[in-house]
Amino acid sequence: MKIKTDNMSAVVKMTHGHKKKLPVIREFEKDTEGPIHLCKVRNPQSKGKCESANRFVSWLKPYENELETEDELIEAIKTINRQINQESSRTTGMPRNVLMKKEKEHLRPLTKRHILDSYLKNVDTQEVPSTLLVTYKGHGYSVPKKYIGKRVKLVETDGFLQIYYNAGLVCTHALSDQPLNYKSEHYVEGLKSSIEKKAEEAESDYEEKIRKKAETSLKRMKDLKGKAK
Repeated sequence: MKIKTDNMSAVVKMTHGHKKKLPVIREFEKDTEGPIHLCKVRNPQSKGKCESANRFVSWLKPYENELETEDELIEAIKTINRQINQESSRTTGMPRNVLMKKEKEHLRPLTKRHILDSYLKNVDTQEVPSTLLVTYKGHGYSVPKKYIGKRVKLVETDGFLQIYYNAGLVCTHALSDQPLNYKSEHYVEGLKSSIEKKAEEAESDYEEKIRKKAETSLKRMKDLKGKAK
């Protein structure tokens, strides 16, 4: 999939005479897995959005002084639109609606809906700290260790907090009023970085030691939360 856009200030900025995509646009490219191509300046053949809109206005001229209500105008536009889509394109010689149906056969499904919706909302984007906890509405939620130092998106949906890195779902937490919300597997990963394996220690014994320490620590946290309530 390729996306083509105009050189608007919401997409690019000029730095020393050179165009540079904004950080949010670069993130959008990763999330949609589709490169964004900037149209060549003063080259209407590459987009023609304004030109097409202007032509549409000219097609409405025959209706001048005949339309009295907004509904009549909308119906006239629909009629023109149907006629145009059924006409053969001067470039391809085929009707536009036929070409559109053929084009759909090659389109991939959209990326995760929550990711696309995140660009329409005030979605929180955070860098994962060494504690593995990102903060949402004053409460901490854990992510895997490998995302430390990376920026993730926090998206709330249907009582859950979904955490994304680029287009991939990292993990899901049920929204909670507890201050710290660790998944046990994330906590175990974190402990491994702070507790070294002894040279004479068997791998299975080391794994068991880490697992038990994680269980004890998580239980202690839950007990402290219960007493605080």
